[in-house]
Amino acid sequence: MLKSLCWCVNGVFAHIFYKAVSKQFLGLSVILLSCLSFHTSAEPEKTVFKDVVRVGFIPHSSFTLDNGVASGALSRVMECSTSLFSRIEYIEMPSYERLMLALEDNVVDIGLNMVRSKERDALAKYAVDIYRSRIIIVTRDDGSNKSSLESLPVGRLAARLGSDISDLLAIKGYKVDVNAYTVERLLEMFRAKHINSFAEAEISVFDALKELDADRFNYDYQTLSEKWGGAYLSFQFQKNNPEIIPVWKKLVDSCRYLAPELN
Repeated sequence: MLKSLCWCVNGVFAHIFYKAVSKQFLGLSVILLSCLSFHTSAEPEKTVFKDVVRVGFIPHSSFTLDNGVASGALSRVMECSTSLFSRIEYIEMPSYERLMLALEDNVVDIGLNMVRSKERDALAKYAVDIYRSRIIIVTRDDGSNKSSLESLPVGRLAARLGSDISDLLAIKGYKVDVNAYTVERLLEMFRAKHINSFAEAEISVFDALKELDADRFNYDYQTLSEKWGGAYLSFQFQKNNPEIIPVWKKLVDSCRYLAPELN
């Protein structure tokens, strides 16, 4: 009888233990399912546009293609931002004027790396802001202003010949002392200390300035102007795909952190 009583007691404890474990496991299962549900709902929707999309661009040190492989400071943010389109046909353009004509004539569907303007809005539909496009003045820091909170003196200033930056400098009251044909030449003169400062688009000199940082070359910079760089759609492409802009904007919002920006 004692043996039967022990079995009975053991059976009761086993039943209680089973119920407790089952209840705990159920609770953990609910938590796990809730976490999975939250993760799924938090995951951004990614709609892939499956038709061939013709993308026009101007080769630039910040973004260029070699056998379909992108390089330059903007390559990461551009690859992420264009991941909406699974089949891209890149079309190289010699100038922004030609790119705008191609958009107007529906030769390309999208124009990349473009700053919005009223003139361009008349020819195509501005779609999305992708990265901040800043014009900066970079000035060599020789340590003479360490005790001052004021900006470094610009001194002997250089700019790229034929760019709109010279006009912007004039509007801001700066005098250009030296002109250069290329960005590379600006940087050569800056490294050789033939000039104190130069003005250029941030994306054009981003990689070069990172190299100066690595070489412990001291400099500072100030922002001369700031706009958004983004993309235009041809009116025909936008008419055929009226839902594309809000979907694309949602994707680009998650990619914008990849855009290059000086600290």
